[in-house]
Amino acid sequence: MSDIFFKKDDRERFSDMWDMLAKECDGGPRMTRLGLKYSFTLAEERGLDDDRSFILTQSGIPVGGALVPIGALEGARAVTLAGEYVPAPLVTNEVVREEAFGIIDEEAKKAGAVKALLAIDPIKPESYNYLQSFGYLDTSLITYVYDLTLPGDFLSHCEKNHRRSLREILKDERFTVIRVDKEHPDRSHHENHERLHEKCSGKKTRSTRTFDVHYEQLLAGEAVLFCVLFNGVPAMYGYFQHAQNRAHYISTSDDPEIAGFPMQHLLTFTAIEYYRGIGITAIVPGEPSSPSPQFDYFPDKKNLNIASFKNRFPGAYRPLYRGIRYYDTAATKADAERFGRDYPAALAVYEGSV
Repeated sequence: MSDIFFKKDDRERFSDMWDMLAKECDGGPRMTRLGLKYSFTLAEERGLDDDRSFILTQSGIPVGGALVPIGALEGARAVTLAGEYVPAPLVTNEVVREEAFGIIDEEAKKAGAVKALLAIDPIKPESYNYLQSFGYLDTSLITYVYDLTLPGDFLSHCEKNHRRSLREILKDERFTVIRVDKEHPDRSHHENHERLHEKCSGKKTRSTRTFDVHYEQLLAGEAVLFCVLFNGVPAMYGYFQHAQNRAHYISTSDDPEIAGFPMQHLLTFTAIEYYRGIGITAIVPGEPSSPSPQFDYFPDKKNLNIASFKNRFPGAYRPLYRGIRYYDTAATKADAERFGRDYPAALAVYEGSV
């Protein structure tokens, strides 16, 4: 058996050991110290009630760990991170994995959680959804991942409509793209990204604190902010996090007054070319990229269009293994009823878009 200590008992020690574990287990961008700081800052704004995250050690060395945020979800307590699925535990072997899942169940029940939502990193080479081995209902999706290992001219690998749009905007001298990163920091662009994020959303969807953590990541060399300029004026931003061999496209913002141009094509292509140049092999553009409704996934027409846009860059679908562990019969019935209610409508939207 491993020794256990909880994040709430020693936050600094937890962060230090989590860093060691994330590197050992190839945790990716979301699992760095600053990646977690962002996720939990956002979770605090969206109803984080408790944090029962823990590290497992053997002879003082971290061998496993799990994030166990307890938050509000659909009027009840759940293991969820800002209302979304929580990354699956990091472990060094199968015995430790079994320990970790047992502790998650114990802590979730102690906290009065009605369910736990976990997801496995799609870059991980898992051959099956091991969440099922621990009582989780499979709610998996497929998610698109950009393949940066393709040889030669990346533009030639793009779908023909994307290729045409890219060639047009790459020749348009009104558009340029700049990169803001550790070597080229610029707080004003970071603040303008936040401003455009609110402008294009029509409201403030998250606090300045979350954007500040993003800038902290940028200064630490864990993130890049790309900016599309239209006649020298910022028109669109895209924020990417990276670690190990992969990057994640985290957020975007644009000026709705500058519309009708394939700026997202240009920004994405520029990011891909940059990351190819520094040895990143894959970019996860994130959801929505799954092409059709599933259990606990009911995309509207806008999200289906976003998913369609993403899968026209070179890459492939990969399993996004997810699962829900129910601790309460009423919660199980509520989700089943929601599926019966929302799936037919979402399927009709899907069928109208293909």
